[in-house]
Amino acid sequence: MCGELIASEFISGAGIEDRLAEIPSHRVLFQVDEVDDILIQMARSTDQHQQSIGNRLLNLYSESGKLYALRAKAGEPARYMDQPCLCLLGTAVPDTFYGSLNDRMLRKGLLARMLVFDSGRRGRNQLPRECSMPSLVGDAVEYWKRLDDDIPSELRGRNLADMRAYPRTVELTPDAEQLIRELRESADDEYNKAEAQHDRAAMALWARCAEKAEKLALIYACSADYQQPLIDRAAVEWASEMLMHQTRRMLFLTDQHFAENQTHADLNRVAAIIRDHGKLSRSQLTRKTQFLKRRDRDDILRELIERGDVEIRQEATIGSRTEAITYWIGG
Repeated sequence: MCGELIASEFISGAGIEDRLAEIPSHRVLFQVDEVDDILIQMARSTDQHQQSIGNRLLNLYSESGKLYALRAKAGEPARYMDQPCLCLLGTAVPDTFYGSLNDRMLRKGLLARMLVFDSGRRGRNQLPRECSMPSLVGDAVEYWKRLDDDIPSELRGRNLADMRAYPRTVELTPDAEQLIRELRESADDEYNKAEAQHDRAAMALWARCAEKAEKLALIYACSADYQQPLIDRAAVEWASEMLMHQTRRMLFLTDQHFAENQTHADLNRVAAIIRDHGKLSRSQLTRKTQFLKRRDRDDILRELIERGDVEIRQEATIGSRTEAITYWIGG
């Protein structure tokens, strides 16, 4: 059964390790709703168990194809996991997700290791319904399951031969390989631009762009032909376009919502209010930003004007008084 391979929550990095270690195949899918709550705990908690989650996620990503050493326990022998596979599927509202990140998550590459997709607007009048699994999906799962027991002939009978996975190699066509080189060049160019601007968060994202595209191209190939997958030009084109777009999208949303402190968070919130409305009178802006003191509101407006994100114009005349209109002009 696959039930043991799925979990819904974790509260520490040690808990993630233990769940992976207790399953012989070392494969687990965590499905987490409101994943931003976990990120906030990681960012703000003083509990070292919650702070350790980020380090465990980084290590499991980097060591997924190797022998992973579990944390040491007093009085117990060293323990290892061979090729652990952790998948974390989380959902969150975009502004709360990006607002829950801290500087360490951006600079150390936790966000860069993620694939973040916008789901679009919420659907209307949706009712739950039962959907049958397509037969092609079932056939592919059965075929891949049999591959789990397919030990290479030259390794049969050896120690531990039945306790580890033997990954298959999926070939690339020559034009697909050339496209990957071009993608790496483009990502390296963007990395160099970010480095020149001392933007560590952007550097981390662009450093992982091509790697994630290659993984998506592999998934595309396995979906197109689950028995004899081949990474061709179509697979790489789809993956490259997806990752270049998503990387820029992640950088844009990070810039819009990430805050180093409460003052930065208030500035982002005011900018979002103006941006969403296009233009606001001073009185309208005051009503919509009542969470701020007058002095703080004026300081934030001054900062946004100096950055070139908003512009103040004298447009509306109310009796003998001219009302200031705030326009959003940022990119």
